[in-house]
Amino acid sequence: MFLVVLIFSYVLISGFNLYKVFSSNDTIYSNVYLGEFDLSGYNFDRVDSKIDFYKEFILDKNVKIECNGKEYNFTFEELGLEVDTENIINNIKIYQNDLSYSKKIRAVNGDLEKEVFDYIFKINEESVKKFLNVLKLKTDQKMVSGYFKCYDGIGYVSGVDGFSLYCSITSISKSKVA
Repeated sequence: MFLVVLIFSYVLISGFNLYKVFSSNDTIYSNVYLGEFDLSGYNFDRVDSKIDFYKEFILDKNVKIECNGKEYNFTFEELGLEVDTENIINNIKIYQNDLSYSKKIRAVNGDLEKEVFDYIFKINEESVKKFLNVLKLKTDQKMVSGYFKCYDGIGYVSGVDGFSLYCSITSISKSKVA
């Protein structure tokens, strides 16, 4: 009798866990992160709005560019990068689908280790062209020849090399930047 109760309990618990796994196929499992943001428990139909909420923070990260001895800071958004929400969600779905049933049960119960997904970006061609034009305006420098000065004593003033950023872009590859 004890063996029957034990087997019945095992089947009941296993069935309950499998039910939880199958009923959570449209939900992101516990301990799934996009960068530092927890996406656990969000429905796949609504997670894009959660990622949209974080886009401003993600795209506000700075990139430092050094050119001609000067530093320029630009945000990801100014560089023409956009968060590729669709590919991020697809990567999470692939990860969850590839888990074994035992790992899915652990994930549903919150016992699986933290899984962090990287941001995926796509390039907005018009924004990149605009960025390059802004960078060109900031970095271009006309050449100045050296000369002798005659005020405040005689001396030589060194010239400055000219610099011009070449920004002719016909098209940008549509490949993803991760």
